[in-house]
Amino acid sequence: MYREVHTDNIEGRAISPAVLDLLAIYRGTAANGDLPPLAALDPNRLEAFAGNLMVLMPETGGHYRYDYFGVAIAAAAGADMTGKRSTDLTSETSRLFQDSYNLALTQGRPILTLHKGNDPGALHLWEQLILPVRRVDGKVAFVVHSAPLAARPELLSSILHATDDGILSLAAVRDDDGRMVDALIETANVRASVLTNRPLSDLIGRRLLEAFPTLVDAHAWARHVAVVAERRTERFEIKYTDNDVSAWFRVTLSPLRDGFVLTFADITDLKNTVAELEARRASLAEEIVRRRELERRLNGLVRTDALTNLLNRQGFEDEMRRLVATARRYGTALSAIIVDADHFKSINDTHGHAIGDAALVHLAQLLRKGLRAEVDIVGRIGGEEFAVLLQHTDTGGAARVAERLRATLATTPLVFATGSLNMTASFGVATLDASDDSAASLIKRADEALYRAKRDGRNRVVCAEPMELAAA
Repeated sequence: MYREVHTDNIEGRAISPAVLDLLAIYRGTAANGDLPPLAALDPNRLEAFAGNLMVLMPETGGHYRYDYFGVAIAAAAGADMTGKRSTDLTSETSRLFQDSYNLALTQGRPILTLHKGNDPGALHLWEQLILPVRRVDGKVAFVVHSAPLAARPELLSSILHATDDGILSLAAVRDDDGRMVDALIETANVRASVLTNRPLSDLIGRRLLEAFPTLVDAHAWARHVAVVAERRTERFEIKYTDNDVSAWFRVTLSPLRDGFVLTFADITDLKNTVAELEARRASLAEEIVRRRELERRLNGLVRTDALTNLLNRQGFEDEMRRLVATARRYGTALSAIIVDADHFKSINDTHGHAIGDAALVHLAQLLRKGLRAEVDIVGRIGGEEFAVLLQHTDTGGAARVAERLRATLATTPLVFATGSLNMTASFGVATLDASDDSAASLIKRADEALYRAKRDGRNRVVCAEPMELAAA
């Protein structure tokens, strides 16, 4: 915030003629070196200055209460502070006033201040003359003259014509009940004419809702009313279509007296760019999803046996390495079963390869149905050879599962169009132990047990550990 505080040579520094007149009254009513009486500068007596006068009463706690607040100050500042405290203002302005009032109270003499807010849109420089006076009860009060100094017309003109934004200055139009029902366009810059494709003569002097029926929809108009009623700034984006113009505008509404300033900038290119980027992002997201799904399917094809839809050797070995690592980490049991269809070559030779393929699918389905879903793993690792992994299962449990699978296969014939086929299979069982230095060694021991089952007559379960279940 820009500020100046002067306690000396106030007459030489004052800008407003009213300050000099009030200083003359002030000094002329001071007697015997004391402060002038409040009555000498009472706004009710000084009608020519009353609109720009304030009367403040010091309170305990360092506060100052506004007992009188001139209407001209209220109109320029956008708020009537009568009955309120100086600390009710914004923090930076409040500190400026508090410091100035405290200085006047301490020194007991007039203070002249100049200040301007940090808001880039604040064109006015405020001049305040703080005059300490004596109340009837002997306490100190302040009569303050506060007025905005006129802004330089050439500065306003330069801003209006140099900016790339359209600018309209509007006054509220009210009905008989005081409700704001429209706004009159008082000023418009050239850029507003260009952006809306309207001559200035078609803007200045017209009502906003009449000039821009599509710009100010019901929702946007409520924002205009709120700006004037609540003295706050609103910003929003709106689609404007009129007079062969179709554009997106970013709109800013700022209160000004009993009305507002409407500033708007063309953001159509930005909106189109954002929309294009969003479309590309959506398309890219869809492409990523499509590619991930394709990758998932390809991975499934790479890991899946086309005939039986079980895991193929690669898929099974991947799962086996994972489950072996898990079992070792947590010390849980893990068993493997190798299954080989008995006399499968004779099935192909006797019934043909189509029935042979059907026999493999039949065996695969029985294996899958006989195992725990989402827990046990089954895959086809060779022509007629299958493998099973049983989590949290020791040798005895694995042998019982293998025997149940063997019995189910032996008693469930494969039925096809020209007949049926009874088939059997041999089972080798092994359980992960300390001697297995890899997943491959576990399968190797299960495969050796399978070899013994086939050597001993097939259609049986043999365990790599020293226990066997004879064929039923």
